[in-house]
Amino acid sequence: MGLQSALTTALTGLSAAETQIDVIGNNLANSQTVGFKSSDAVFATQFLQTLSLGAGPSANNGGTNPRQIGLGVQVAEIAANHNQGTIEISSSSSDLAIQGDGFFQVEAADGEKLYTRNGIFKLNSDAELVNATGQRLLGYGIDEQFRLQTDSLVPLSVPLGTKTVAKATENVTFEGTLTPEGEVASAGQVIESLHLGDSQVPRPDASGISVETSPIADHTTVSGAVGAGSLPAGTYQYKFALVDASGNETKPSAARSFTVGTNGNVNLSNLPQDPLGGDFPTVNIYRTGPNGTEFEFLASAAAGGTFNDDGSTALSGTAIDEDTLTGNYTYMVTYYSAG
Repeated sequence: MGLQSALTTALTGLSAAETQIDVIGNNLANSQTVGFKSSDAVFATQFLQTLSLGAGPSANNGGTNPRQIGLGVQVAEIAANHNQGTIEISSSSSDLAIQGDGFFQVEAADGEKLYTRNGIFKLNSDAELVNATGQRLLGYGIDEQFRLQTDSLVPLSVPLGTKTVAKATENVTFEGTLTPEGEVASAGQVIESLHLGDSQVPRPDASGISVETSPIADHTTVSGAVGAGSLPAGTYQYKFALVDASGNETKPSAARSFTVGTNGNVNLSNLPQDPLGGDFPTVNIYRTGPNGTEFEFLASAAAGGTFNDDGSTALSGTAIDEDTLTGNYTYMVTYYSAG
């Protein structure tokens, strides 16, 4: 029985080595196969024949290990190596390759979906992309308006020689406003700008043109003294907006907060001043309720002046307008002659 076990164990090694040689031979045979991934044989031991059990340590003995004899080796796995291969230049415009992970999805004759890394494709008689075994390459199709359809996969086709790919323009829509006071043009002309134009028409000189923006009220200059009054206890937030002679507001400032006690007031001084020297003579003051977050119009005061909020002036209910344009904008400036 012992000799038979030894021969059987040795036989498992020969069988495993035979499988490894088969895998290596298959790798060599497919060395020129496009998209082929090599494989490796992974071995595992066939565990184990126990001849005697071990013993744990005692007061007078340190213990013994069990006696076990392995029963040989087995092929646990044939693992494919899916690392990126070398991408080579092809003379065929229909050949494809995948850089990184992924597979081409193809359709077999019975409709079964298969996956491959082999990107050698050609056109069949129906102008469909197929591989060497005739399986159709699948992908996203397009509708009659040439819009990508991502809800399903269809066989990909290249409609060479057909007349349905290009379509002549049928309708052109032009929208715009034409002034009735302009002169009727007698010849076509291109006016040169920073983006369009030609060398025959000089670019307009815009060196004397300046674009200015309205100032933002500077709330950092505002100071407030809390004293006795009729405002309920709480924290009040204020925002300020400069107003020109026509009643147009600038973008409101950031909020300033003041906390008052019972029957308090807030005496605001050093209100925002007009940085343009008189174009914005008035400041609109907006305030929240006690511990509130919604700003409403409270009162108007002279720019750079003072305002005492003692509770006698109620909030108007008119919400603050903070929709003033902010950010970077691009403008196109055109030139015209009188008349």
